Amino acid sequence: MILALGASSGAASATPSIDAARVPGVTAITKGGGIAVDSRIDAVTAFRGRALIVRKAEYGAARGSEGDVVRLSVGGLPSTMDEGSIQARCHGPARPTVVGVTLDSVVNDQVIDETTKKAQDEIQEKQDKRRVISDRLGGIEERRQFLRSLRQTYLKRVGEDEGTIDFKQWLEAQRMVAKGLEDLASEQRQTELERRALDQEISIAQQRMNELSSKRGNTSRVAQIDLKARRAGGVVCEVRYLVPGVSWSTAYDARLEEGALKFVQYGVVSNHSGEDWNDVAVSVSTANPVQSVVIPEVLPSFLRIYQPVQYGWRGRGPSPAPAAMALKTAEARDEARSTAQGMAEEDKKEQQEVAQLTQRELHAIYTAKTRTTLASSGAPRKIALAEHGFEPELTYIAAPRVSDGAYLTAKVKNGTRAPMLGGEVRLFMGDDFIGKTHIKSVVPGDEMQLSFGKDDRVKLERERIVREQKQVGVFTKETEVREAYRLRVHNLVGRPIKLALLDAVPVSTDKRITVEIDDSSTARTKPEEKDRPGTLRWNLELAHDAKHELNFAFKVRYPVGLHIAGM
Repeated sequence: MILALGASSGAASATPSIDAARVPGVTAITKGGGIAVDSRIDAVTAFRGRALIVRKAEYGAARGSEGDVVRLSVGGLPSTMDEGSIQARCHGPARPTVVGVTLDSVVNDQVIDETTKKAQDEIQEKQDKRRVISDRLGGIEERRQFLRSLRQTYLKRVGEDEGTIDFKQWLEAQRMVAKGLEDLASEQRQTELERRALDQEISIAQQRMNELSSKRGNTSRVAQIDLKARRAGGVVCEVRYLVPGVSWSTAYDARLEEGALKFVQYGVVSNHSGEDWNDVAVSVSTANPVQSVVIPEVLPSFLRIYQPVQYGWRGRGPSPAPAAMALKTAEARDEARSTAQGMAEEDKKEQQEVAQLTQRELHAIYTAKTRTTLASSGAPRKIALAEHGFEPELTYIAAPRVSDGAYLTAKVKNGTRAPMLGGEVRLFMGDDFIGKTHIKSVVPGDEMQLSFGKDDRVKLERERIVREQKQVGVFTKETEVREAYRLRVHNLVGRPIKLALLDAVPVSTDKRITVEIDDSSTARTKPEEKDRPGTLRWNLELAHDAKHELNFAFKVRYPVGLHIAGM
């Protein structure tokens, strides 16, 4: 039986006389008449920003106490817990029934508790800002690589097209690239200063919170559980409650070896709750119990003659307590073992689970198979959740207009039963670490693509074979510019490969400018949805040591006298 009540300081029910020394699990009789029983944290379910704690206590109902109301005092609950989330569940041979639950607090810790909660919220906010700064630094590096590749492209054109290139335009482009790199360097310096300052603020806030936690003590909250036992015997009580200061994120290892992709999923858990977790069963849930569950409503807008009247505040009322959703979500963990054991054989071939998975309608819960110890210092702990084996579609992607060499990519379909949340991915070729990337969330049935870097064994050449400009038209004079290119590719990988060869033609943003692809161009593959406007695509299959050559040409027309940018 489960009974959940809000925190209160109500009087304890009458308690029979019990000899504490002869009752298993009893350590003392409290001043309020409750029997103080030893307890320990048995299980934790981490959400984004908080966690559900399951604290377990054992008690032995003595003969002669059948039908009497007994109050058990379970201490050690943190002062920062969500008081409205308290629940009690009791079971065992004594067949107990929970009559009521109250929550006592230590008055001397109230000020410390409030300050600690603010410190935890401050740390969480600063950690969120730090992740944003890290993402910004990643974007700066991507833009820097693009500008460098653009500069290399111009340098190559000067070497190949000397005598025909517009050096004024070339110098202007070089100045633009240099200015862009200078601006990026300045932006990076400023961003790194912000990150260092934020790291220092997080360290100071964490130190302040640790000092408050040490002053707060370990028994700032006591759950008083009133129960009746139908007969003598053992009683096991579980006290459940929510605590802030806990978060988790997803990380992955992607290992490509001999044409197979091994994908290992981790949950990175951080504990700032003030409670140390010693030898506990840890679960992570994709649910977000703090988000609003109120269905959005579109309200009408009424027109009326304005009259200057003072209106009082009219709130829409509080949204449903998030604790209820969190507790219902976490109860699914109790079903994880039976659910994982009944997994179909076909699913077992696709993935080897290192954590038990319970898939609900809108979220998933992973429960680690081994118990874990995690201190409240906030140091992140990486917990293995699942191992997925995929047969990827390996494709090389090459854009010789931008970069020499072809990039090896692996496309896979999420055939598992749970979503893969967005997170950092460490990339390996066999045992060799080659870099990091990020993926967005991939729901079951969706696809993701990973890049494992450039392979210089795919040789590429891009040559401009024609560039001519002339005036056309009889009554309306137009300038026509025609360019033609030849692309060559040579596969020296040592096996047959699939190659997506990409190039581009200019895209007009003015109806007076027309762009036409010449009929002499090699037949192209239909562009994919992710391709940018103007992209030319050729999907090729090349045997080992095979060579392939293709051509494309285009014409640009515009009225005489117009100066066109972007050519």
